[in-house]
Amino acid sequence: GYPVTPGAFQTNYGGGTWDAAITKYNPDGTAQIYATYIGGSGTDRPHSMIVDGQNNLIVYGSTNSTDFPTTTQAYDDSHNGGFDIFITKLTLNGDDIIGSTYVGGSSDDGRNNSGSLFFNYGDASRGEVMVNALNQVFVASSTESSNFPTTAGVMQSNYQGNQDACAFKMASDLSGMLWSTYVGGSGDDAGYSIKLTENDEAMFCGGTNSSNLPTTPGVINGSYQGSIDGFIVNINNSLGSLNNLTYIGTSAYDQAYFVEIDTEGDIYVTGQTKGSYPVSPDPDIYSNNNGSQFIHKLSSDLKTSILSTVFGSGSSSINISPTAFLVDECQNVYVSGWGGGLNSEGSTSGLPTTEDAFQETTIDGSGMYFIVFQKNFQNLLYATHFGGSGMGEHVDGGTSRFDKKGIIYQGICACSGSGMPTTPNAWSTTNNGGCNLGSVKMNVGFTGVFAEGEAEPNAIGCAPYDVNFESFTNGVDFIWDFGDGSPFNNEENPSHTYIDTGVYVVTFIAIDSNLCVIADTTELEVMVFPPSQISTGFTILQDCENQSVTAFSEVSGVEGMIFEWNMGVGFTLYDDTVTMTYGQLGDYTITLTVTDTLCGIDSVVTQEISVGEVINSGFDLLDSTFNVLMDSLVCGPFEINTVNNSNNSNGDYFWDFGDGSPIVNDFEPSHTYLNSGEYEISLIIIDSMSCNITDTTLAFVEVIQTNYLLADFDFIANCDDSLVLFEYLDSTALPSVNYYWDFGDGDTSGLKSPSHYFQNNATYIVSLIVSDTGLCTIPDTSITPVSVAYTLDLLVDFDYIVNCEDTSVIAINTGTSNDPNVEYSWNMGDSSFYDGESVFHGYDQPGNYTVTFQMINIFCDEVIELSQEIDLLPTIVADFTVDPGLGGCSPFEVQFINNSHAEPSSVFIWNFGNNTGSGEQDPTITYDVPSTTPYDVTLILTDPESCNLVDTQMVQIMVNPGIQVDFMPDQALCEGEFLILDAGNSGSNYSWSTGENTQTIQIDEQGEYSVIVSNAYCNDSASTFFTSYAHPSESYSTELCPNQPLMLSALDNGSDYMWSTGDTTVSIVVSDGGIYWNKYLDENSCERSDTVFISLINETEQVFAPNSFTPNGDGINDVWKVYGAGPENDFEVQVFNRWGNLIWESKDINASWDGFYKGDKAEQGVYAYKLYFYSECYDKKIETIGTVLLLN
Repeated sequence: GYPVTPGAFQTNYGGGTWDAAITKYNPDGTAQIYATYIGGSGTDRPHSMIVDGQNNLIVYGSTNSTDFPTTTQAYDDSHNGGFDIFITKLTLNGDDIIGSTYVGGSSDDGRNNSGSLFFNYGDASRGEVMVNALNQVFVASSTESSNFPTTAGVMQSNYQGNQDACAFKMASDLSGMLWSTYVGGSGDDAGYSIKLTENDEAMFCGGTNSSNLPTTPGVINGSYQGSIDGFIVNINNSLGSLNNLTYIGTSAYDQAYFVEIDTEGDIYVTGQTKGSYPVSPDPDIYSNNNGSQFIHKLSSDLKTSILSTVFGSGSSSINISPTAFLVDECQNVYVSGWGGGLNSEGSTSGLPTTEDAFQETTIDGSGMYFIVFQKNFQNLLYATHFGGSGMGEHVDGGTSRFDKKGIIYQGICACSGSGMPTTPNAWSTTNNGGCNLGSVKMNVGFTGVFAEGEAEPNAIGCAPYDVNFESFTNGVDFIWDFGDGSPFNNEENPSHTYIDTGVYVVTFIAIDSNLCVIADTTELEVMVFPPSQISTGFTILQDCENQSVTAFSEVSGVEGMIFEWNMGVGFTLYDDTVTMTYGQLGDYTITLTVTDTLCGIDSVVTQEISVGEVINSGFDLLDSTFNVLMDSLVCGPFEINTVNNSNNSNGDYFWDFGDGSPIVNDFEPSHTYLNSGEYEISLIIIDSMSCNITDTTLAFVEVIQTNYLLADFDFIANCDDSLVLFEYLDSTALPSVNYYWDFGDGDTSGLKSPSHYFQNNATYIVSLIVSDTGLCTIPDTSITPVSVAYTLDLLVDFDYIVNCEDTSVIAINTGTSNDPNVEYSWNMGDSSFYDGESVFHGYDQPGNYTVTFQMINIFCDEVIELSQEIDLLPTIVADFTVDPGLGGCSPFEVQFINNSHAEPSSVFIWNFGNNTGSGEQDPTITYDVPSTTPYDVTLILTDPESCNLVDTQMVQIMVNPGIQVDFMPDQALCEGEFLILDAGNSGSNYSWSTGENTQTIQIDEQGEYSVIVSNAYCNDSASTFFTSYAHPSESYSTELCPNQPLMLSALDNGSDYMWSTGDTTVSIVVSDGGIYWNKYLDENSCERSDTVFISLINETEQVFAPNSFTPNGDGINDVWKVYGAGPENDFEVQVFNRWGNLIWESKDINASWDGFYKGDKAEQGVYAYKLYFYSECYDKKIETIGTVLLLN
């Protein structure tokens, strides 16, 4: 089995083909910290591991075990089908799992099963796990499941077909899925590596032969390059949505196996190529012609190719399968991989190495290979082979890692005969058969200065303490702080003396300003103790039977102690715990001397011991007559006496009788047990002068409670033949009980429950004696008189009375009565029972009931009975209500609502109190005539099949005189008119909406008017709306050309027209100026009048020319223009200055003068104008003149 450690989480193999096996070593690989299986009954394979911020180990892998270990809070605690992904988080010391979960669908997940993408041996088990600062878990993997769990809002929530890549983010305790997405197209896609940006966005790479991946605009390769391509995708941290995606590769085979991110956020990807992968044209870039491994540096948005190169042997075959990738803090680039041997093609022969390589050449063209490039691929910093011969060192799948200092932590499948190099004192330096796990930690880093140190001869000593410090560094300048306040020391390997005791933290800083990281710091701890600090003691454990002593040292102090024991018999022992057997009893002195080799001091302690005799307790038990108790079974209450046989008479005695009674200290006490039970009796002797100090003896006794027999019996007499049956009633009697019956007539019996014929009807004295020959029983006798009775001549009969109101019945015995030998019993037919000669019983509901009356002869259990049918008919109840109530105004309509308790055969007879009636169930009636006295309304309910046959209810209804208010429909009022509204119903009370309370009101305004009229019994209301029309007198004016006719018209829906001209028509025609009016009645029969003012047009007032303008460019009144002239062909305007010069003219009626003359602003002043236009009104061309003021 795998070498697991005690206390590890899983120390037994889970079963199946494979279990995951995890081993954690100390820093120099000389010891295991823990080693554990993780697996179930199927196949379980680890693919990638990482340590979170709390130093817990997270393992990602694949499993088809249905019983893989999961935790209670797991996201998914059950297997989903095929291979599932598993994520497991182990504690720091590997003794438990903090979280463990399945992730998957119904097909294979966590496996690269693609025939085209499975290029290298071990490619089936790729993928990677990462964590962020919150210890949330990110995974890159592959899936063939169409139901792989995805979340809302991700880049691809649906299966794309064949095999897809997948990526997901989980909570730190693996209890929840934060986002999960497919990444793929219509072909095969595989996910290999994932890293996180500073914003926790996932950078994810893999291989694909899909031509339709969802690339984003502007990336370096937005389309499929051909054959097999790599891809890089940037996934949003919050929802798992797509940020950017690009293809990587050539028209031939290419896959991207690892992705990295440098300190500036640029992206690096490495992989394999069989095409002409582009190499940046920079002559300083290191590359190997026709290299089959590429490294590419891109911008964070994948839109810019920054640098790219290839490395390899130059053959047409792939050299290595990548297993780890790093860009360090100095942007040096590291690649780890393996090739040859088991891989699908190629070898590691011909790969470049450096002069300082750990292994410059490969033995058989297979094994591990590590290579380091300077920032921006400028130089080859380091390259080496690693491995032996044979099948070689290879990787069965999964990823390894570099740390940020460039130290590779590489897991290797190292098979027997490979000769994998190991280091001295490694935990295991030999192959244990087959293929073993090989673990390599190699510093190939170029990040800068490193600093380590040691304290010689030891980091622990006694004051004053001299320490020699030895450094391990590549620095050129040094700073030592010894932690005790002394000055700094700049030597590479200084010495220092500590005067005072204490714990000192020593700081060593190494510096080289020419490197990328110019300094490194390490700390040591030095402990200085005072010479007298050692403390010595020991404890003793004696074995009295063998007269031996074991001494345990109890020493506190520093390391380096020597033990010397003087056991008091001239014999010396040297271990920290020793055992000595003494040949005889007696007192001895044991001396322990402890020597502190660090401080050169001794500490001595002594202790006196006594090897004494061994005491033994013992006793015998006696009964109350002081005879030895031969049986532990006794009858209670029982008295016990004791005989003390102990070999010690000087000790103290403690007797415990086991029944809760107080402890007894007598030498030979006695004790009485009152209750039955099993009791443990113990004697403890204590003698502090003996070796064993105390000894105990036990005895047991069982007390059986004395059984007092009970001679109790009962009997049954037979009235026909004087046979009496006797029954013994003690059910607890044992089978060994004997019975003796004396029947009082000279006969006896030995049966348990006999029967006996008595010759005469009489009373006999019967006795029973019971006895038992068993242990602890007392006999008993019982004597009882037995009467032999006769048969009674009984008459059974009864009568009953029914009460309709509460469905109750009184049943009365009318047969044999008052006989002391008879008991009476009633069954009322509804599960009710009574005793006595008569009974009162109330039934829950009407119905047919069978009542049975029994008479019982109590001597011989004779029963006779009589049954009768009692038919309880339902009771009818007349009941009704009145809607709307018991009073109203005439005409008063009333509906009677029947609430009677009636049967289908019931008949309703109504009398309404006004000489009318009805047989309906719910009748309606209108009372038209008011009355001074109420109407008596009666409902008679009859039913020949009811219990009470008839029932009646009566109410009184009061009908008062009514009130009715009627108004005329809505009307109109003309201005100046009024109207009288009359509410009628003289002698009533009135409430108008105007606030008045008279029978009539006068209105002369528009509005709605309402009134409420009421008397002592009734009320009514009404409303009407009046529209008020004013007498608008309109007037307007107009112009008229001379001799031009004009038609004037009034409203055509009026009547009674009268014009100022005397005309009575709707319209008139006029041709002269003047004032014209008309009067008429409008559509509301209201009088109206209108007036028109007509003036004749002056020939020169038909146009308008402004008298000033300001052409200063402010957009306000900047031009001068004539308005109202026309038509266009008969228009002309001319403007003259004060000297009569023509300044501006135009025949365009829309033209305007801008205040310029010959290209310059005209002078400010008054200008004359002459205007010619045609007047249609006068039918001639008219000339007019005027002036305009120009203001600059």
